[in-house]
Amino acid sequence: MKKLWILLVAVAFLGAIPLFASDVTLSGEFMGFGSTDFNTMSGAFPKVELNLSAAIDDFNTLKLEMDSEGGDWPGNVGLDDIRLVTDWGAALGLPVGVKTTVGYFDTYFTGWYYYENSGWAFYYDWPNLLVNQGPDANGAVQVDVAAGPVNVHLYTDGAGQDVMAGIDAAFAGLSFWLAYGTTYAAFGDGTLAVEAAYAIMDMANVGAFFRYGLASEAFTYGLNVGADFSMFHVGAGLEGDDVDALDNIVVEATLAPVDPAKIAVVAYMDLGGEAFAGLDVSAAYKVGAANFILGYMYRADGAVAAPVYFSADNYSADGFYLGVDVDY
Repeated sequence: MKKLWILLVAVAFLGAIPLFASDVTLSGEFMGFGSTDFNTMSGAFPKVELNLSAAIDDFNTLKLEMDSEGGDWPGNVGLDDIRLVTDWGAALGLPVGVKTTVGYFDTYFTGWYYYENSGWAFYYDWPNLLVNQGPDANGAVQVDVAAGPVNVHLYTDGAGQDVMAGIDAAFAGLSFWLAYGTTYAAFGDGTLAVEAAYAIMDMANVGAFFRYGLASEAFTYGLNVGADFSMFHVGAGLEGDDVDALDNIVVEATLAPVDPAKIAVVAYMDLGGEAFAGLDVSAAYKVGAANFILGYMYRADGAVAAPVYFSADNYSADGFYLGVDVDY
């Protein structure tokens, strides 16, 4: 019943938006896949998402996201987040940018500095120690202050339990993030994250990170690179942690012989488990916004399921797979 009420509220919101919003944009993603390992066949909708952004006036924007990912489909398609973003800097004519976000939402204090498609060596499949908070039933408030190339971020949940602080900046091709997430009750036992990236003209990017849990003494670190040469893209990443000094490695190469077509080969290695985790060979062809994908994923016995290239981190196959991904 609770899910039904959430859905009804969302539908009512969608219907009311045109009455009060001067600028409404619709975006989202639909992803459908099927695969077979020659013994069984399966189908999945790893991501179904609908986003609406309604500019109520010059200073306030209301955003809503309805979402279903992975195991949530099809019985739990519902409200993922709803937030009100207010531009105080513009409203008050301040010399710096000041925005607040209020509502039920998730937020990540990270620059997402990885340049291979899966995030395998950045956050994908272990206690990745990202500084983030998911939607909180008590609501949350985030304050973002921008002064030139520097941005300061503060977050607290509505119950006064969780808190995060972060700062990021970008200049002359260099970007960095410094973030800390913890609880008010144990303020010194949180997670510290440091990330940096460097863009080499328009050809290559390098990213690195280190994250440390002050109470658990767990840590993870990594390096990620990506480069583009005409129709070719190559990317690679490695990750290590307190359990395995060198753990996850990914190497990928893609070829785009013509504009709507792309071919990809990706190798995944998990040195903390099976040395060779998987090999993904695939091709995709775009018809407008729809990306149609055909590929084969070889997964080593007992290896952690690796994501197929054209689904980013949303879908893992074992054998032949066929899918479509539409971003709009």
